[in-house]
Amino acid sequence: MTTRKTPYYETRPKSAGWLEKLILPLDRFFNRVYGAKYNPIYQSGTIASLFLMMTIATGLYQLIFYKLSAPYESVAGLEAQWYLGRWIRAVHSYAGDGLLLVLVFHVFRMIIQGKTYGPRLLAWLTGVLMIGIILISGWTGIVLVWDIQAQKIAMEGARLLDVMPIFSEPLMRAFTKPEGQPATFFFLNLLLHMVFPMVVLALFWVHTLRITKPALLPPKKTTMWIIVLMVGLGMVWPMGMLPKASQFASPDIVNVDLFYSWWIQAARFISSGWLLVLWAAMAVFMFSLPWWYRPKMHQLEASLPRMDLCTGCNQCKLDCPYGAINMIDPPMPRDDTEKVANVTPSYCTSCGICAGSCAPMIIGPPNRNGRNLLEEVREFQKEYQPGASDIVLIACEQGLAESLRKAAPEGVHHYPVHCIGALHTSQVEFLLRRGAGGVLMIGCPEKDCVYRLGTRWMKERLYDNREAELHERVDKSRVRITGLGRGELKEALEMVRQFKEDINSSKTPAKDIGDGEVNMECDTATGGPNA
Repeated sequence: MTTRKTPYYETRPKSAGWLEKLILPLDRFFNRVYGAKYNPIYQSGTIASLFLMMTIATGLYQLIFYKLSAPYESVAGLEAQWYLGRWIRAVHSYAGDGLLLVLVFHVFRMIIQGKTYGPRLLAWLTGVLMIGIILISGWTGIVLVWDIQAQKIAMEGARLLDVMPIFSEPLMRAFTKPEGQPATFFFLNLLLHMVFPMVVLALFWVHTLRITKPALLPPKKTTMWIIVLMVGLGMVWPMGMLPKASQFASPDIVNVDLFYSWWIQAARFISSGWLLVLWAAMAVFMFSLPWWYRPKMHQLEASLPRMDLCTGCNQCKLDCPYGAINMIDPPMPRDDTEKVANVTPSYCTSCGICAGSCAPMIIGPPNRNGRNLLEEVREFQKEYQPGASDIVLIACEQGLAESLRKAAPEGVHHYPVHCIGALHTSQVEFLLRRGAGGVLMIGCPEKDCVYRLGTRWMKERLYDNREAELHERVDKSRVRITGLGRGELKEALEMVRQFKEDINSSKTPAKDIGDGEVNMECDTATGGPNA
């Protein structure tokens, strides 16, 4: 096997690869069972959004029956509603637990994929802030029940706040009064419990502000199954009621919510001051991570458009996953177009997808626009000369490229690319015109593309006439594309073997018919098919 010599653009710290090994077996298992489209690992962000919607909806029903003057009794009344209130309360709690669990996993995935710094900094900071607010919202929700767990959380929270010189009187005194907690205490917790989800919704809008075509919910089938699972779990396994809180008792050991209340057990062994230091350290660690957890040799630069050659077709703007491209008036008056592409550098991740979308080949990161890419593939063909029985394996460096380089068999010419979506279809056409038996592209799964839309756009360029499309004159039986996760090397090698067999058994042998001409025009009227 031969491999083209190309610079590797590091996009994540090396330690991310070690962390990734923890979930690769699970990733592969879910792909086998559910397929990449429904793999829950790839849906962590949208599943969290669904859980948030479920907690808000079920919370509104409980609000109807909640009484500030009798919090424990009103919740017990809900629990007594076997026909509705009992399972709605359980769904509210389980969805809240699921929300926090999925968000923590989502953060872990972003760390693994290196999506924490640069243009993704805003999404990272708002995501961490959302987790903090959801934690506080969960604590206020537990306090509203006013059982012994709620009492313990309220008392430990008061001790934490008393460490800081904020209040004139210690808050712990409020829990020693014989008359108990006033209605204003529960009103404040209820107000915070209602307001915080709205703050999370606003942060979610900011969180997705710099991405185009954001998915807000999982696929319909996944959504329905999650709802059915939550409702079924709520009916079969209701929450029940712990003993009521008492001003004359201070429970040391209580049953706690493993997702929101785990820390109150730690409070038994360390002082409130040290517990506050640990919380502060966790916050500093998460918020500072983008500045110290990043590649040491990050060389990627924003895309550059050639405004003097831009046709104004709008396709690069449509394809950009991060909204980094907009159309502006030409710097110099032109008769052939009213608008030209412009790039906002602070939004650009240097994925190069715009280079693959541009028929005139005039936009892309430095030295990586379509014309550069075509020149690269010409050099590759000249050096390695793949023949009629060979295939060119184009693999994504964010996925299986490195593993395939070491494992692919003879007769396979390895052509790694920064992102499958950054490949220009003229490169594929050139390889086939010059006699290569076939071109196999292996990118990331569509739902887990590091640059969100790379694999999807390339499929549409090959088979659905999306600009810049693979022309009809190309024998598409000699082109194949798939998306596979980093843990699916065996599946990738099997696909390589099968594709090579299919090419070699073809009745029409590949021929070298010369370079040909590249079509550098796009549909300026519509901005490209399937836009």
